[in-house]
Amino acid sequence: FPQLQAWENAFGQADVSGDTYILQARRVLPAICEIVQEWHLAGIPEHPTPETFPATPPRAVAELLGWLIGLINDVVRGDTDGPNA
Repeated sequence: FPQLQAWENAFGQADVSGDTYILQARRVLPAICEIVQEWHLAGIPEHPTPETFPATPPRAVAELLGWLIGLINDVVRGDTDGPNA
């Protein structure tokens, strides 16, 4: 379960009081890149790394990362009907 471990480690690091949302999201980006097998979105490499993940436009990136964080949290907590979603 390396992806689960990466996710739990990322959230342990991301819970830093005073950090902005985007700083917290960037802390979990390595785990997101490890969990998401491939990407099919315009402007994002098929296999991004934290270094190659786009940072602009900031609002769109924040919304995408927020959506992914929520989705991955649902899967990790078991709040989804799909196996290995």
